[in-house]
Amino acid sequence: MECDLFLVRGRLDDSRALAQTIDLSRDDFVWKMQQAADGTVYFGGMTDFVHVDTNSQVEDGKGLLLAAAPDLATQVATTLPGPRDVQVRSFRLLRDGRVAVAGERNGPLTHTTLR
Repeated sequence: MECDLFLVRGRLDDSRALAQTIDLSRDDFVWKMQQAADGTVYFGGMTDFVHVDTNSQVEDGKGLLLAAAPDLATQVATTLPGPRDVQVRSFRLLRDGRVAVAGERNGPLTHTTLR
């Protein structure tokens, strides 16, 4: 399996919605989204991991913070590597421009593969 990010911006009753598929690495997944006052949309999740048909994660990933412009063009993609699995589960945009992040670091895999 390979998951990519699919971003859509628009109204449900309007066929002119913007859509963008983003393939950063092997598998990409987002848990959290927040829009800033300037229209930039921020996403938190994980990237560069592998899961298989049974939905088992078999390789570690990197935490992901992604910023997209109002037109959904990617502005910044930051990864947070660790010795094992890292996932950004939540974040908050702070008034001074910084980002507070919560998630997992050195998390477990659901299954392992033989190498």
